[in-house]
Formats: sequence, structure tokens, C-alpha cells
Amino acid sequence: MSEIIDERTIFLNKEFKSKEEVLEDIAETAVSLQIADSQDEILQALLQREEIVSTAVGKGVAIPHCKSEVVKDSKVLLYRVDDEIQWEKDEKITMIFAILTNSQNSDHLSILAKLSRNLLKESFLNTIKNTSSTREVFETIKNILNRGVEK
Repeated sequence: MSEIIDERTIFLNKEFKSKEEVLEDIAETAVSLQIADSQDEILQALLQREEIVSTAVGKGVAIPHCKSEVVKDSKVLLYRVDDEIQWEKDEKITMIFAILTNSQNSDHLSILAKLSRNLLKESFLNTIKNTSSTREVFETIKNILNRGVEK
């Protein structure tokens, strides 16, 4: 399996007008980077997940995720936006960690747990929010996904 995140899946200073626009971009990017085979299936899976319960987790972060048979390799995509996006009625977002996994594995549970634990750490959040270096963001996320909770 390839790396769960790489510099091609990190997007700093993006502009979106809505949650739907973000989800559409995730699906489009997944196909263009050959992470998945079907943009429509990824988009539908992400939208269905949002219907169950919002993936906004507080602190300006959302973690949209899906499992689909069209996903070739599990990947995390990070979007950091300049202007807040209204994710839900009472939730505005500036960071999106999208998790895409194949329906035949359970990678998403481990990835979701590691990200969630680290999102409670101010040092992790500040690095992701404030650095202008894609490489530094990549190294920070890769380290927590490979190791666990950052100090």
C-alpha cells in the first residue's frame, strides 16, 4: 500500500463557497490523482455519510469520509481554506481532512481515531493552520498517522 497521505493530497489556501463544493472537489481530486475510479460514486458516498450525521467535529474542522469499492488505495486529503465555509447551520469550517478507503478494509477507523485524538492537541492544530509549507504539513500528518498521538 502506498502512503496514506502525500504532498499531492494537501491543498493549502483553497477557496470554496459551500460544503457541497468541497465534497465535489474531493471526489474530482480522488479520480484525477487515481485514488478512485468513479467521481460520482465517491461524491454519493460522501453525501450519504453527511446525511447520517455531520462530519464537522469542532475547532473549525470537518472529517468527511467514505468507504467505497471504487477506492484503490486508502488516502487522506487535507484542504485548508482561507475563508470559513458554512458546513452546518451552526458550524463553520477552515480545515477538511477527507478520508477515502476501500470498502474491503477498515483503515478508516484507525485513521479517524488517530486524526481525532491529535485534533485535540493545540500544537498539531496550530501547525496545520499556520504553516505555509506543504512539506511541513505533510510531515506532521504523516508522523501522527504512522505513529499515533503527537505530544
